[in-house]
Amino acid sequence: MSEIKINLDQVLDILEISKNKLAVEGKLRPNLILEMTDGKTKAIKLETLATILDTLNHISILKGKGFVDISDILSYEPDIDYISIPTALFTDTISNAKESTSGQIKINKNTRLPDYLEGKKTT
Repeated sequence: MSEIKINLDQVLDILEISKNKLAVEGKLRPNLILEMTDGKTKAIKLETLATILDTLNHISILKGKGFVDISDILSYEPDIDYISIPTALFTDTISNAKESTSGQIKINKNTRLPDYLEGKKTT
């Protein structure tokens, strides 16, 4: 099954701050941050994610480090390597896909939507 991974602990390491400091600065429950870094979180409010990102960016700016984006703390891990789609579903050629002999188009899981928009190939 595909999963969403929380990489908050890695960001905290890069910024050299503790889980407690993030909780205090962001006015968040320390247990929430602990659960996120331990991979025990099942659901999180978008408002809470925004607060975490705002707090991390405030700390990062003070430390002279880069911008923290949502993709730095969350990642999607599909359980498949390729998605096969019947070519009959497409009227245009997809430049970033491979057509197999079975009349299917295979899209590499590492191909991201911006790659399609920019015409990059990652297959």
